[in-house]
Amino acid sequence: MASRANNAAPGGILTPAQERERIGCPLCGNGEARSLFVSTDLMFGGSEHFAFVACANCRLYYQNPRPPVTTIASFYPDTYYSYHDPAEAQPVGHTWGSRDTPQLRLKAKLVSSRAGRQMYRALKAAKDSALRLCPGVPPHIRRGTPLRVAGRILDVGCGAGHYLDEIATAGWETWGLDISPEAVRIAADHGHRMVRGDLARVSLPESYFDVVRLWHTLEHVHHPSDVLRAARACLKPDGQLIIGVPNAQSLPAWGFGRHWMGWDIPRHMCCFTPRTLRQLVERSGFHCTGLWSYAMPITLGISIGWKSKRGINALDQLSPIARIACHWAAGLLTRVGLGDLMCLHAVPSLVVPLGS
Repeated sequence: MASRANNAAPGGILTPAQERERIGCPLCGNGEARSLFVSTDLMFGGSEHFAFVACANCRLYYQNPRPPVTTIASFYPDTYYSYHDPAEAQPVGHTWGSRDTPQLRLKAKLVSSRAGRQMYRALKAAKDSALRLCPGVPPHIRRGTPLRVAGRILDVGCGAGHYLDEIATAGWETWGLDISPEAVRIAADHGHRMVRGDLARVSLPESYFDVVRLWHTLEHVHHPSDVLRAARACLKPDGQLIIGVPNAQSLPAWGFGRHWMGWDIPRHMCCFTPRTLRQLVERSGFHCTGLWSYAMPITLGISIGWKSKRGINALDQLSPIARIACHWAAGLLTRVGLGDLMCLHAVPSLVVPLGS
């Protein structure tokens, strides 16, 4: 059982601004770990420090000590990008919902005149043509889209329902789950069936869903094994599990160090490699049917911003050439298998592991 602690993990001093809990490895339970780094919250700022460690046994990367379930919501402010109403939020890359950015001001100035609108359309067409030459990632990997006809889908950690809005147009019966009451309200207003809470603790019908999707959700939860077992219980026997998480065994993770977006401390409780993700999924009652690594320009751009100490605003300051370079770099990383994102597909295994 985790013990509460405000003291430091090996390798750094943690500010005791929030209650912390010290834990064993969430994957294997081992209590021995080596320090990776100590960092502040690079997305929203602040002086409080947090630590990531690596399990000495299975090599899972996890935050320790970490904010407990009772306080973690304080690190998800209302401005968190996935909580925005899709009809109102600016795209990721515009300061995560900010209305006032250099690029938006430039666009507003251009479109205010006829000549400016023609110039804007020409520039956009040139950029789009250049981006079409960049190697892409198949949508079912990039977006975590099911490889089957419409059915019933549960999107865990769905935020305000951005993805549910998209897949509902393809005929899916959409269900969502999130811890944010405001995000749940917005998604429900868009017509989705919503549940608020933790998947491991809410009541859902057994063997009910054709697909359970945890898209950049599993790294946020305190007890990933419990969440995956709950996902297995509510999936049909022939259902599909789709997981998207950062890839800690990637070139960007190595190159950007503690500034890599995939750590996103303190919101990410764990960070997986292909090996540790497979282990977790298989120990939770699934059989992995596919695992792909890939890269996206947006994650590279945010990591560049954090590394340059300009924060998310760096995305708005990238030149068109730099943006195209990020697309090409993402395509190259995808092709050589060193991308910093992973997509995993799995199905319920025939044998339920002990402890499920």
